[in-house]
Amino acid sequence: MHPILPLHAAPKRSRRWVRHFGQAALGPLMLLVVACGSSEPQREAVASQVHAEQPTSEFAELLTSADDVIEADYGDSMLAEGVATVSSEPEVTEVDAATPLLASFSLRRGESLAHFARWSELPVEDIAEFSELPLDGNYPVGTEVKLPLEGDALATFESLRAEHQQRRVEQYLASRGGAIEEEVYKVRTGDSAWGIARQSGGVPVWLIESYNPEVDLEHLRPGDQLVLPVLADVVVDADSEVTMP
Repeated sequence: MHPILPLHAAPKRSRRWVRHFGQAALGPLMLLVVACGSSEPQREAVASQVHAEQPTSEFAELLTSADDVIEADYGDSMLAEGVATVSSEPEVTEVDAATPLLASFSLRRGESLAHFARWSELPVEDIAEFSELPLDGNYPVGTEVKLPLEGDALATFESLRAEHQQRRVEQYLASRGGAIEEEVYKVRTGDSAWGIARQSGGVPVWLIESYNPEVDLEHLRPGDQLVLPVLADVVVDADSEVTMP
């Protein structure tokens, strides 16, 4: 229901009505404004009262076009005064059902789109399209790869990826006689992943990455701690005899 505005706040057009019909018309005019926001039976009751107090054809004409008057005059005035209007129709946001949810992964050393295609059972072309990557590109470590996977399919992909990484580590360690133990290395100023790998028996950087999946090897900072494997083929037995020529 529309509020009843005081005369000084009413639109100019409404104030002209008051001056035209005189102060005697104020009562019926207020009833007319009330009727504009009421139901049909209430409007008929108010119309009868208006005709009883001021039976003029001019008021009858005003009552007939009351809804248009309120919409044209009071509507603009209320919006100008900052009065919020509430729509009875809820807003509906359309969602494109054809757009799949994309899971994002960071490309690791030694991985390719072919690996992602095998683990996800998706064509390489589709993976490149979802990831907005060229098919013939050289992808740096950390490149974002996107796959339309969720639920069980996503869990299966992550499991296959982890298994692949574990087999790769085991095969490399076996080729070096295995890992005797693990040690913690504290990163110092000027260190790089490549330099640390070279100092640790010449192991590949991807091996250090597999031991430290939560560390960004591309942006090492002094104080970062890395877990490093101690390989059997670089350990010298202090008790072994050395034969001099």
